[in-house]
Amino acid sequence: MAKLIAHVLTEEGTDVQTTAGELKDYLTALPGTDGVRTKVEKPRVGPAEVLAVVQIIEGGVKLIKMLVAFVEEHQSKGVKGIEVEVDGHRVAVDKLTPAERDALVAALTPAPAAG
Repeated sequence: MAKLIAHVLTEEGTDVQTTAGELKDYLTALPGTDGVRTKVEKPRVGPAEVLAVVQIIEGGVKLIKMLVAFVEEHQSKGVKGIEVEVDGHRVAVDKLTPAERDALVAALTPAPAAG
């Protein structure tokens, strides 16, 4: 099973606990995900983030599109964007280069079962 780590960027004053709950419900409802965990992280400087760790069974490409849709649906609630971890660095999900998208899709594609 592959793992996706996403960071939801919020504006100051955003109800991050509610955002974390909504993100968890949103991701749990997607086919191909399993074991969704979210938590609020409060850095020393700047607004809080919601960290989501998602176990991917299948459908990594669709998940990326759904994360972009989550941002669009929640902008009025203070969500500024979502960054995903690709090859050890964070990239805005809506600004992935073709190479980053390919690396992310490869990382999210489960390896074939050994037979």
